[in-house]
Amino acid sequence: MFQVKRHETLYSRTSRYLDLHCLVFEMLDRSLFHQMVQRECMPLSLSEIRPLTHQLLVTLEALKSIGIIHTDIKLDNIMLVNHKDQPFKIKLIDFGLALPVSQVKVGMYMQNLKYRAPEVTLGLPLSEAVDMWGVGCIMTSLYFGTSLFPWDCAYNWIKTMVYKMFLLNLTESNPLSRLSLSLSLSPALSLCLSSFDLEL
Repeated sequence: MFQVKRHETLYSRTSRYLDLHCLVFEMLDRSLFHQMVQRECMPLSLSEIRPLTHQLLVTLEALKSIGIIHTDIKLDNIMLVNHKDQPFKIKLIDFGLALPVSQVKVGMYMQNLKYRAPEVTLGLPLSEAVDMWGVGCIMTSLYFGTSLFPWDCAYNWIKTMVYKMFLLNLTESNPLSRLSLSLSLSPALSLCLSSFDLEL
């Protein structure tokens, strides 16, 4: 079991009952997922998203300080403490898939596809950055009221990511960093975009 000093957004303790080890948690309100469902997926305002993001980042900093990756950052695993009395005060839950950084290996299967970092899907080296990707996906889900990437299969997920990255690179505000014409017409990118069917 991981040991984290008492932290505002992390809480658990163990107990024994009938010779069974139990995890005991404080009573919490509802998940951000259920909050969004209740709001009928109406996007949150930036003033609501900012404190949520700050609390998540502080939590991930605490995990990093003890060498732990959560690996399952998603709306379902972020609980509102008491939305009526403490609006948007949250706790990160479900450490069932959390791992010490030292045990993370290339090719490990982790993260819900909706929140999966590219390096997980592509079989690249993994780090705490997978949790940061999850935070980015959470922020965009809250801002747009929908997931940034499809979650039906990894193939569609990668196609959507390539397409959106292509659009972002075309609309880069710094002309020197903008995607060049020759790279835009590269055979690999053309092949990927030619089969792309996305409603914007």
